[in-house]
Amino acid sequence: MSTYFPVSARAFAMFVLTIGASQAAIESYLQTSVVAVASLYGPQALQAMMSGQAAVAVVVSSVQVLSSAMFIWKSNTQRHTTEVAGQANTESATRVFFALSTLFLIISALAHNTLVSKANYKIFIAPLEQPSVPRREIAGTEHLLAAPIVQESYSSQKHRIVRVAKTNITFEVAVAYVFIVTLSPSSNLPTTPIITSDLFFMLILLAFGVSNGYVSSLCMMSAPSLDHNQRLENRKEDVDVAATIVNFSLVAGLALGSIASFAVMSVVCGCNPFSHSTP
Repeated sequence: MSTYFPVSARAFAMFVLTIGASQAAIESYLQTSVVAVASLYGPQALQAMMSGQAAVAVVVSSVQVLSSAMFIWKSNTQRHTTEVAGQANTESATRVFFALSTLFLIISALAHNTLVSKANYKIFIAPLEQPSVPRREIAGTEHLLAAPIVQESYSSQKHRIVRVAKTNITFEVAVAYVFIVTLSPSSNLPTTPIITSDLFFMLILLAFGVSNGYVSSLCMMSAPSLDHNQRLENRKEDVDVAATIVNFSLVAGLALGSIASFAVMSVVCGCNPFSHSTP
């Protein structure tokens, strides 16, 4: 937006933070719903979902890096690069990135419409959106891990959620801890960098991505699995609840790790982590 309509830095920062918080809240709600449904089909479905999610993240990050690198290379090839030219290159890179992001969202919407029109969706997923119909009366859903839907009181639902959360506390703490530790030192400190090699920095990011992705995927797959998690005691009605709670732990780890990064910056540089000013 700022590339076409100049606004103050404070207003733009508030706009970006508002959009970021809104997108995070919507994405967390959507991901929790998808994880709960995927858990009904077993660990393989969760593995496929998380692998696809990771692949999309890599594609989006690659587009961002390549679009920025392309315009940085363009500015470096110019003999007389002025501040105005550098600003123009930055704006062009931003426009290209958001144009590609918009194209990706359009493709995702088309793919979604195509998938929900398939017979498998109408047989297996659509009936789950009707809680008044027991699953045992839905043709083709016999292989689902969840038990038939039973109307529960609020107190019973709350008790079941607390019981499952206590049962899977190890998985929940593990998946949250992985992202807290990974994101806490991820802030850009206003000091001389220790690592000056871009390639080495990318390799470190790759190691972090592979390691925390592997551990978190194992936790997400095992927590709601009746085969791998004996603590569930073969209660089929606890499968989607366990998946929902462990996904909440993952989101909480992401949020706490991001917040902790500001505290880490403040301790390391002895400054205000938001304005980089010393007291």
